[in-house]
Amino acid sequence: MYTSSEIVSILDQAESIAKLITASEVGQCYLTRLDQLQKDERAQQLIRTFNQQKVIFAEVDRYGKYHPDRKIESEKLFVALQEMEQLTVVKHFKQAERALEELLSELSGIIGQTIAYEIDEDSVCYKGIKVAECANITGKS
Repeated sequence: MYTSSEIVSILDQAESIAKLITASEVGQCYLTRLDQLQKDERAQQLIRTFNQQKVIFAEVDRYGKYHPDRKIESEKLFVALQEMEQLTVVKHFKQAERALEELLSELSGIIGQTIAYEIDEDSVCYKGIKVAECANITGKS
């Protein structure tokens, strides 16, 4: 079990990591590209169209491949996606998003390895009880 002060410390460290990510070159690039995407009226119009088409297709798709409009709506969805993805601002945003995702994935891997190492190092069994103590509780040696 963690004490309140340990939880506060963990939250402070998590907030520090979040600020570092936001201040990083990758984080700043992502925020810049996001801002550009949100301010681009053509991109926003195509995103709205794509989202509307997704809703329509989901409704048609509920009835399966035998719905009479399924192929037409599927093609409309594909066209809307293609139009949206052809915009330079969308391409740049997706590149920045992938870079941020890679950074976050790498960071979560490092954190996961660190936690796994600490758990292994402490030989924790369950809820903070060490393996040796678990053996005593269960009667196993």
